[in-house]
Amino acid sequence: MPNVTEERAKYIPSFGRRGGKSIKKNKREKFETLLPELEISVDELGNIPTQQTWLEIGFGGGEHLVHRAKTNPEINYIGSEVYKYGVAKLVNEIAESDIKNIRLFTDDARLMLDALPNNSIDGVYILFPDPWPKIRHHKRRIINNETLEILSRILKSGGKLNIATDHWEYAEWVFVQMNQRDDFKWLAERKSDWETPPEGHIQTRYQEKNKAQTNYPLFLNFERI
Repeated sequence: MPNVTEERAKYIPSFGRRGGKSIKKNKREKFETLLPELEISVDELGNIPTQQTWLEIGFGGGEHLVHRAKTNPEINYIGSEVYKYGVAKLVNEIAESDIKNIRLFTDDARLMLDALPNNSIDGVYILFPDPWPKIRHHKRRIINNETLEILSRILKSGGKLNIATDHWEYAEWVFVQMNQRDDFKWLAERKSDWETPPEGHIQTRYQEKNKAQTNYPLFLNFERI
């Protein structure tokens, strides 16, 4: 059976960086102490509990994930992020708010997806992924046929795939990818449906930072059929 290092080599990174801003001492202490307790391993991913489970791929600073977990304590959430500062920020919030229903995966999200059983996940959030706008970088986009195949496998029938982007060319890219498939149904019925956030969505720090500099966000919601 291939190890994680061998599996990682299959994928061109869809993220730009792991490091960045230095983590302040108080957050760093919680990060180093609590992260091992919160991380979910590849082996554990093979035994997802029977209760409802949602994923967020690329949670950034974790604001959306925290909001969802607090609002829905009966649902299990697994957040995937490689950016250490964002992970440390979320670990700190989990500790301060005593959140019990979030686990973390801090490597390439596709390693997590590969390890999950068939029909085990109720929904997936991919909010404002890196659009990799240059044509030569399109191969790095997280939304592609290969990833959609895996998402189709792990999502239950009726499971949701919620994608948000403020990069309109990327939205067109998503439509092209999804229109080639017969295993997902686009849930929009009118223009306002892709301009309106899904129920329970909160404006993330990324949205607040970029709303004056970019196009307004589009919310592209699909159902596994």
